[in-house]
Amino acid sequence: MPNPHIETTRLTLRPVELTDRERLHNLWIDRHIRRYLFDDRIVSRDWTESEIIKSRESFAKYNFGLWLVFAKQSDNFIGFCGYRFPDESSEPELLYGIKSNYCCQGLGTEVALAASKYAFANLGFQRVIASVDKPNLASVKVLQNIGMKFDRSVCVNGTEILYFVLTQVASY
Repeated sequence: MPNPHIETTRLTLRPVELTDRERLHNLWIDRHIRRYLFDDRIVSRDWTESEIIKSRESFAKYNFGLWLVFAKQSDNFIGFCGYRFPDESSEPELLYGIKSNYCCQGLGTEVALAASKYAFANLGFQRVIASVDKPNLASVKVLQNIGMKFDRSVCVNGTEILYFVLTQVASY
């Protein structure tokens, strides 16, 4: 079984725990994060807790779920990333969010690349998929930076969603 902890040059990722509910909830209701992740909807603490429980179950069954992301030097909590099934008939999808005061430092790219490498090396993924709202240019850039290629566009509730695919991790 792979070790679900991930380290990069600047970051430490560890699986989310129930004790992280407030921390994760506060991140998810932050306008910077919820704008694209939840279509600006404020999620409840109970919903956040249910997502943590689903993540723990996913780690037990598939060796992936949601990770909290910390800056190595300061141990500051800076965001989250991970994989989840958008629906029961689909393959796992990469998602991530970095606090606004940590943006524009390449940390989104670093975390997305680390999660992708983990999926290929430890989980046997043949490809990594991600979706992003078309106006979320920063996230589009992160996906392109790790070598993801545009796959298709789908309109969901009036929002254009772009899908990207990575079939191998670029060497950095």
